[in-house]
Amino acid sequence: MNVHAEIQALKNRLAQNTRCQTGLMAENNVFFRNNGPRCSPELLTLIYADDPFFGYWYGHIVRSNGGYASILSWMTVYINAPSQQLLFRRFHYHAYIRQRYEPCYAQGPDDVFAHSASFSEALAKLHVIIDRFDIEKRWPDAPAPGDHVDYRISEVYTSDYAGTTGSDYPPLPMQPGLFLAKTSP
Repeated sequence: MNVHAEIQALKNRLAQNTRCQTGLMAENNVFFRNNGPRCSPELLTLIYADDPFFGYWYGHIVRSNGGYASILSWMTVYINAPSQQLLFRRFHYHAYIRQRYEPCYAQGPDDVFAHSASFSEALAKLHVIIDRFDIEKRWPDAPAPGDHVDYRISEVYTSDYAGTTGSDYPPLPMQPGLFLAKTSP
């Protein structure tokens, strides 16, 4: 048996069945759109994904306070979707509405959050955030002197749904034809 040929055959079989999908985030990890919030550019990238215990770390650039925010977004959920539009809708659902993010530790002023006047400046600052990313520093077991939790993410990810729980939230954005099934009591 040729294992490599069998692996390729399985990949081909999965690609042929449109009902088998892993979503865009599993295939790519950088997404851009020109028509984000306030009809401005927006970028989303997956920076770190390992075991769910460690959470999922995203880079996000979004219009904020007359400029752009470059954000290291530590989320408790893995964001995925079969289309880019739905991917951004789901990210906004979990970040803004459900607020499933956690502030993280920083050692310097632009380690996890930076504000910029332009999108191109925000991109440069996101490069710095990615270069400095180290999960051991962003949520250390024992913070070093000078480490601090940077809460500025909460200035951007605000919601009208703050304080609601359970079924008070709107439903998760879904692709047409799908619906949520209850999976727990």
